[in-house]
Formats: sequence, C-alpha cells, structure tokens
Amino acid sequence: MPMRFLVRRTTDSAPTSDQAYQGDVLVLGNSAESDVLLPGLRGTIRLTAGKQSVLSFSIKGGQGTFAGRSVSKGQLSADTQLEVDGYVIQTIDAPGGFDAGLAITGSVDASQLWREQLDFETR
Repeated sequence: MPMRFLVRRTTDSAPTSDQAYQGDVLVLGNSAESDVLLPGLRGTIRLTAGKQSVLSFSIKGGQGTFAGRSVSKGQLSADTQLEVDGYVIQTIDAPGGFDAGLAITGSVDASQLWREQLDFETR
C-alpha cells in the first residue's frame, strides 16, 4: 500500500507551504522525475518511510552531511537532520492520515524556485 508523505517547505524568501505526496518512495531532486523539486540540488534523494517516523534515505549523484559525516545513505528520525546543497531535511510529526512528515528548509531565492517550477510544469 502506498505511503502518504507530508512535505513542509520553507525558504528565506517564500512562505512555508505544505504538500501531500503518495507513493512507495519520495524523490527529491532538480528534474522532471522528482516528486519534490529542489532547485540547485545535485543528484536525487530517495526517501522511504519506516516504522515510528523513521525515513531511510539514499543520495545518488551527490553527498550530504549527516551527524557530522559525509554520507550517501542513512536514516532520519526525530532530532536528526540531513544537509545537502544548501537544504536542511528533517522529519516532523505527521498529522493524521499521513505515514511520514518531512521538513525541507533552504535559502533558495523565490524567483529561482518560480522559474524552475514553471519549467518543470511545461516538460
């Protein structure tokens, strides 16, 4: 059965937004194949939900910083975060009806996000 993910995004220049996604895997990236578009992200991050709000991640085409180490895979749980290409990714308490919650914070310029979102939607 597909998982339901809540993704909360915050940037320095845009209001916080919540989006719902459904699937076995949530893909973060900078291409049309990504579920969540993250401008400037090199490669992709694949997330799968586990038990008790734990998210397993794997990074293709790049590296992240997790618990002070450079990594390409691991598990996110409460009070941990993954930093990749200017983004901070961490788990949040998911409201009812969701299997997992994810917060993504980054300093992406809102105009860049808008331009890339328009390009993404026309592919």
